[in-house]
Amino acid sequence: VCAAAVGIYFGATAATKEPSVVYGHAQYVIDIDDPREVSGFVDFVFVGKVEKENGIKYEAVYNRETVSGAKTTGNPYTGYDITVMENVKGDLKTNDTMLFWKSGGLSMDGKYITLQEEDFLPEAGQVYMFYANAWEDGTLRILGKGGNVQLAESRPAQQTTGQGNSALVQQAAQNERNSVAQSPLYQELVEACENEIPYQRERFTAPAALLEAPAE
Repeated sequence: VCAAAVGIYFGATAATKEPSVVYGHAQYVIDIDDPREVSGFVDFVFVGKVEKENGIKYEAVYNRETVSGAKTTGNPYTGYDITVMENVKGDLKTNDTMLFWKSGGLSMDGKYITLQEEDFLPEAGQVYMFYANAWEDGTLRILGKGGNVQLAESRPAQQTTGQGNSALVQQAAQNERNSVAQSPLYQELVEACENEIPYQRERFTAPAALLEAPAE
């Protein structure tokens, strides 16, 4: 969806040890602010809960010379373990936790975080409407801007033991689903997906292990 990065600027940060944020300006082949077009571009639209961040990888890695010497850099992708709560488009396994990648994250030197303009990274314990694609290499990737729209505030589930605690966890999960279903934003995004504007492009299939088995 990102045709070309054409510039970056530094976001303001407090005088702390936290990395600065670098935002990249991008051009898109769709109207990234229209959820109908975004839905038509992606392979999967689903409600998901972020369980935890799970690693980072770098693509298009290269070396360049700087005033302080050679520097290795690349495009970061941050991994997330996400539980699929409900499919709106596509057939990912529901109630399964699987790895997704999102463009953006900590630079290789650890000095800054790169993001597309107006984008943000998901947080553990939060519930979002996700827009994702299957890639040729078998990975699932969340779009940049507009790829994760927050639907509900929650906290990561605590590890519990015993039947009583398990029941409480299940009830909390159901309450969370009910809260999402009643959200006007959720209803708006579902309606947009139902009225998607298809985009013709090369598409790939997600690994069978991540998909619901077809009905016999």
